[in-house]
Amino acid sequence: MLKGKKITFKFNGKTYKAKMGKNGVAKVIIKKNILKKLKVGKKVKYQAKYGKLIVKKTSNVKK
Repeated sequence: MLKGKKITFKFNGKTYKAKMGKNGVAKVIIKKNILKKLKVGKKVKYQAKYGKLIVKKTSNVKK
């Protein structure tokens, strides 16, 4: 199982690290002051890295 494994997230130019929980899900908390700077309707790129695996995605900013 993936419990306790570390995963790295890159969001909006900043790097966040998190550990996976008992279900293999990692959660990252992004501060409100960073979220307030995002403009509604724009796309934001983020990536998650675990070992040699890298997943790159984009997301639309909603209100």
